[in-house]
Amino acid sequence: MGLLLEMCFPESSTAGSTPAKLTMELRRGNRRTSPISAISWTAVVSPTPYMARTVSYSGSCRASLVISARRTASVALAEASSFAAVQCIAKRLREQGRKIICIVPEKGHEYRPLCEAMGGQFIKLGPSSPDCIGLMEIRRLGANAYSARTGEIRRESLLAEKVSWLSVWYSLQKRGLTEEDRSYIDASLIECYGRFGITFDNASLFLEDGVTLKETPVIKDWYDVLMEKPETKHLAVVLTRYVSGSAASMGGRTNVDTDNPYIVIDLTGLSDDLQLAAVYAATGFATDVIVQNGDVGTALLSDELWKLLGANSNPLAADYTMQMVKLIRSQGGIAGVTSQGMADMMALDGGKYGKGILDSCRVKFIMQMEEQEARLVQEKLNLTEEETRMITRFRRGEGLLCIGHNHVPIAIHVSPREYEAITTSPTDLRARLKQEEA
Repeated sequence: MGLLLEMCFPESSTAGSTPAKLTMELRRGNRRTSPISAISWTAVVSPTPYMARTVSYSGSCRASLVISARRTASVALAEASSFAAVQCIAKRLREQGRKIICIVPEKGHEYRPLCEAMGGQFIKLGPSSPDCIGLMEIRRLGANAYSARTGEIRRESLLAEKVSWLSVWYSLQKRGLTEEDRSYIDASLIECYGRFGITFDNASLFLEDGVTLKETPVIKDWYDVLMEKPETKHLAVVLTRYVSGSAASMGGRTNVDTDNPYIVIDLTGLSDDLQLAAVYAATGFATDVIVQNGDVGTALLSDELWKLLGANSNPLAADYTMQMVKLIRSQGGIAGVTSQGMADMMALDGGKYGKGILDSCRVKFIMQMEEQEARLVQEKLNLTEEETRMITRFRRGEGLLCIGHNHVPIAIHVSPREYEAITTSPTDLRARLKQEEA
């Protein structure tokens, strides 16, 4: 059963104006309740900075704010507390029965308490971590929601798709590849998979029973193929760190629970030359899961995805990211992207790819920004002068919610239990420690 709240607010600050309806839905369900299910929810919604009303809901059962509809991708452009906003969104979407995948390039420890409280899987990828998600595994067996629901195997070659994806991953770590180099990489990957009995025929992915997947190669197997020929040995150098170097733990087979409905992938601490490829790899994994799940409606929430769109990326990776967001939306999933700066998202090819992602997202949430960033947002999102000034004056937890042509300033307040799980305030942490010692 559901509880529907309709809140009426003035369209402007003019007295006597016709109320406009803003609808929010709080759902109650029979799905498994998490250990920290919200017992209360409060939101302050104000169409002007001077007029606001508060709507509160509390009860003994689980409540979650419906923030996104099927086939809608949301973007948060934030300068303050984006990590808290992302986690609140993730928790509410999980309580709707959706699978959640969060990709966190920095400060991943801030996501861990809520992840563990939700019974999720926290994956730390990096040279010092034993966790690994297999880079060369082929996961996207379904072509679309219908295929995932019926179990139909894709007609398009899964190997060809994976080879193309791995070629882009490689290009993020070695710049200036020639056409000859690209051809060698393509051929080496085909040969590598061929040694495991995997060809362009999708049936070759399975053992004789037609159900069990064959073992796929790892980075070392690809490295060995490249080292066998004099003309490709120079290309194997890039893979050395994933075989016998500091990143060897990142080049193996998957050893974590990727079926968990709440996954956080932490990429904190990676060097600059590793982080871009790691963000790309994590995003590729999440996309595979979303497509494979079909109409389950998996949500990808990626903090700082702009790294694949910025000046240090390349057009191949940026185009893949843009197409990924569109694909997730078309598959009934949710793509949530956050960025600390609009300029970073628009740094490659005149902002072609960053704008492509923004145009694909119907829901945008803009938090406090500095004047220069706010002006760039104004240009890209066609904000009014008043809205632009408002963005520069927002306090923590306040933002401008943009859905189509409707722009509404809002303030978000989390429940006490949510705050307890996600706070990183030194004052709160010291108080918690004193309480535990008492």
